[in-house]
Amino acid sequence: MYTLYDVLTRDFRNGTDKIIWLLVVIFLPLLGTILWFLVGRSSSFK
Repeated sequence: MYTLYDVLTRDFRNGTDKIIWLLVVIFLPLLGTILWFLVGRSSSFK
């Protein structure tokens, strides 16, 4: 749940990036969360 909140509250360079990350986290919960914290957080703006 925290990962979804984190993705939703971050500002992204591109609007489609947020949608893609949301889909990854929803459909691949464990892998999506790991990928978000390793790759996604550094690629978003905030």
